[in-house]
Amino acid sequence: MDELIMRRLSQCVMLAPLMLLPFVMNAQKIEVCHIPPTDRDNVHTIEVERNGLKAHLDHGDYLGPCTEDEENYFSMVVAPNPYYERTNINYTLYESAKIKMVIYDQIGKRVKVLVDADLEPGKYSHEFNTLDFGISHGIYFLRVMRITADKEFTHFERLIDLH
Repeated sequence: MDELIMRRLSQCVMLAPLMLLPFVMNAQKIEVCHIPPTDRDNVHTIEVERNGLKAHLDHGDYLGPCTEDEENYFSMVVAPNPYYERTNINYTLYESAKIKMVIYDQIGKRVKVLVDADLEPGKYSHEFNTLDFGISHGIYFLRVMRITADKEFTHFERLIDLH
């Protein structure tokens, strides 16, 4: 039984990058957390062209900003997650920025724009209720973009609706 669970879990983990494919295909440059193979203490966020993404992922880099970089400017908690019908997206912005929060379904179709605004530093909260949009339960993706004068950060969060 445990072996079956582990096999199913590993299949889900292998499919996770494919679920982000629609977002990556539409991006000009993709932000990755770069972990240099020969200097693992020099972890930092970089932007790579789409055709260079595979090489970075193959040596251990991952999609999105490095946690250490981003937590100085933005922090977010989605709770509860998994959820039943609704969840709260709470975030703190530590510097002025344009924030875009968009919910996508599993095939990359936009379901709802939660935020598209220039915001000042502070704490913010938004509720996402699937019943309000007449959509079924399942897995959704929250794409958060934080845009400043000199940089753009993108973060993805998986939302699991159990209703």
